[in-house]
Amino acid sequence: MGSSPKKGKEGMGRTEGETSEMFEPFFTVFGFESIKEEGFLVIDIFENAENIFIEAELPGVGRNSVKVSIGEGRLVIEGEKAGVRDESENVKYLCIERSFGKFRRSVEIPTAADMSKVRARYREGILLITIPKVKEQRRKNMRVEIE
Repeated sequence: MGSSPKKGKEGMGRTEGETSEMFEPFFTVFGFESIKEEGFLVIDIFENAENIFIEAELPGVGRNSVKVSIGEGRLVIEGEKAGVRDESENVKYLCIERSFGKFRRSVEIPTAADMSKVRARYREGILLITIPKVKEQRRKNMRVEIE
């Protein structure tokens, strides 16, 4: 027994939604909310006892083309990767995977971070941002005594 194209499309929509729900927890890591706003920028977020690290791959992007800013509890990485493709009639692309143009990535920083001591290092297309943790982290829940 076959299924109609309409039934197939309905099943695809349901599967797509289920897949999104399955991967949703992975978008909030270590208490961070990361939003891929524009472009191709991919990041890793990891930590140790003293620091939180954000590492971004930026192949082909010059150091002066990247801007890192902090404000309102968010860290933003943005810039532009210059690139030109041969658009003449003599060239026929068989595969296009490289991205060019503007990029922007925003990451929510937890309150346990010392934003006054953030450092960034850029070497060989890798941007490493180090955010020291506050020595005494605030408790999430605390009982307040009533006088």
